[in-house]
Amino acid sequence: MSLKKIIHGEVVVLEVKKIPTGAKKINITEKYFVVGESETVGNDHRISVSNGTNLYSCDGKLYVENLSDEKIYCSASKRHSESVIPGGCIWDFGIAQEYDYVKMEKRNVAD
Repeated sequence: MSLKKIIHGEVVVLEVKKIPTGAKKINITEKYFVVGESETVGNDHRISVSNGTNLYSCDGKLYVENLSDEKIYCSASKRHSESVIPGGCIWDFGIAQEYDYVKMEKRNVAD
């Protein structure tokens, strides 16, 4: 079985086989959750959250287990197209990395 990968701007979404041991469930009160905060232009990346979708945090990383399809989208809808996060999977959310050859350091890609 091949694991899936979704790229949404600088947000990288990878399918994983399980949620890590010791992960803490995040209580969600909104119909969305911010998975990538904008550092420069106020364009947060969000996922829709419906019944059957659970979010977890472990060692500074976000994991999502969704029974049905969810959407990843931007608060400024013209920045990136909306994408579907297929249901029935567990996902690891992260930020793409880039290397600054002048400063000789790795950093998160900024939006």
